[in-house]
Amino acid sequence: MNEKAVKNDKFLLALYKELTGIYYSRLSMFSEEMKENTEALKLVDPNTNTESKLLVSRIYMWMADCYTETHTYDSAQIYIDKSIKLVEEIPDAQYSSFNRMFRRKAYAYFYQAQIYIKQKNTKSALEFIDKAYKQTINEQHSYLYPILEAYGDYYFLIKEFQNAISYYKKAINNKKQHLQTSADINLKISHCYKAMNDSFNEKKYLTISSEQRQYDEKIGRINSTHIAESILKEELEKKEAVRNKNILILLSVNILCMILIVLVVFRLRKEKEMRSSKTKIIYCRKVQMI
Repeated sequence: MNEKAVKNDKFLLALYKELTGIYYSRLSMFSEEMKENTEALKLVDPNTNTESKLLVSRIYMWMADCYTETHTYDSAQIYIDKSIKLVEEIPDAQYSSFNRMFRRKAYAYFYQAQIYIKQKNTKSALEFIDKAYKQTINEQHSYLYPILEAYGDYYFLIKEFQNAISYYKKAINNKKQHLQTSADINLKISHCYKAMNDSFNEKKYLTISSEQRQYDEKIGRINSTHIAESILKEELEKKEAVRNKNILILLSVNILCMILIVLVVFRLRKEKEMRSSKTKIIYCRKVQMI
């Protein structure tokens, strides 16, 4: 954030705040995440251009996810509606021209499905899971696990536990391709087997989940430390910048005062010289008259 381009460009600053908000989300610091997203929204007008519209759509999506995580589903629905509306206004050809990392239409559908799953609205959930999956395939995203897991959640809710397990295992395999563990998904598989009265597999996947969670927590502490250090460094840099600015202002005021003092002294000396010269002239005239 020290780059001049970021400081002077509102769009880049909004992108930075979006990224910071994502970091806060990973730390489950939802109030800080919401603050960053709210500030980002103030910097960008979705009507400026398509790029701005896409950014605002993403920010609304993150805000919807934040409200979902805090179980504020009415607010989550408001923001996911705004997110989907904006991204669907962008023509497909123009949308596809953006870098894949900025295209999040599939995940807007996914977050809508998540809200419905939390509310146990299975029919609406399935509609948006299907839309999310179709969009993900069209955009050739390789990171499919959230949507595959959502299918598993759907089948768990309608008590089709074998289908749920099948999709959970697909999600795990997808995460493995990205070198990620799956503690939460293995726990869901354990719950499926419990519902099926299969105590052997219930305990098996519960053990796998527990072992992976211990590993995740260890890695998470390391990552959280790095993220926290990065945020702290940013705050210290902000304070240092303010301090330097105040020092600069103080120096400028001191220099101005010195200049004014010099000018006043110079003027007083000039006036004194003029009075002295005038006195000499008067004295010489008097002498001449004598």
